Amino acid sequence: MAGGRTANAAGSKGPAVPRDRNLSGAAWWSKNQAKFANSTDIADLKQPFRSAVQDFVQALVKAGATVEVFATLRNPIRTYLMRYSWDVSHHLIAPSKVPPKAGCPIIWDHGNDAKSRAAAQEMASMFRIVYSPSVTSRDIEGLAIDMDISWTGSIPMTDKNGMSFILGAPQSGATNRTLHAIGATYGVYKLLSDTLHWSSDGH
Repeated sequence: MAGGRTANAAGSKGPAVPRDRNLSGAAWWSKNQAKFANSTDIADLKQPFRSAVQDFVQALVKAGATVEVFATLRNPIRTYLMRYSWDVSHHLIAPSKVPPKAGCPIIWDHGNDAKSRAAAQEMASMFRIVYSPSVTSRDIEGLAIDMDISWTGSIPMTDKNGMSFILGAPQSGATNRTLHAIGATYGVYKLLSDTLHWSSDGH
């Protein structure tokens, strides 16, 4: 020690960052989530998928559906956090074995497995994920969109080929198979296992 200063983790002199500040959990994510935001702009998607989504969404809105976009291009660090919050909380990897991610100062290992897994579960719940996310996904490539689609009653909808359909119940993009078939004509395919996810190939 010299002059009341201690070496930090990088070896430079300065006040050390308290370890507790970077422990995983709901508090860490609440403080840091703004740094790892996903894009919600369709313009950030990769061509030709971008144009396919634009045409599909335009047709939906014209038909009278409501479209709410939650994510287009996903932040890779956010995906890393989603993946390992799930894997740690579901005993798929030991907290001490989670690989580090550059630019992400998080500590998964709380020194106690039960506490580590509980903290990871807090984050997994905040992400609202229902299975282990891939860290090499269409979301990161700009080839997927997470969006909620809904409507009231029955509405007329035209596919990419000009064929007309009536969309009735269920009034949800998650479960309406007619809408899924219409989306496919535009090149926007529904992943059935995920309520919000549409992509360039259904994955």
